[in-house]
Amino acid sequence: MVAFAEEVNALIRKSTLLVSSEGGEYSFGPSLADRFLERYSWLDQAPELFATGDNLETRLVKYSESNYRSQHE
Repeated sequence: MVAFAEEVNALIRKSTLLVSSEGGEYSFGPSLADRFLERYSWLDQAPELFATGDNLETRLVKYSESNYRSQHE
């Protein structure tokens, strides 16, 4: 998942945003597409699992470990 996100983000960083309706807000470019970088936003539903500064790989590992523990308790 990390490798996929890195590949997608490399492409997004080379992109230019032309039009977006993300979150119901309209944006018109050209502008940087950085706000659309893949970060697996569903991880944000469990902020208690993560420390400030955890990178994506660490967040995925912590999330996975937490789900494994909750399923085996």
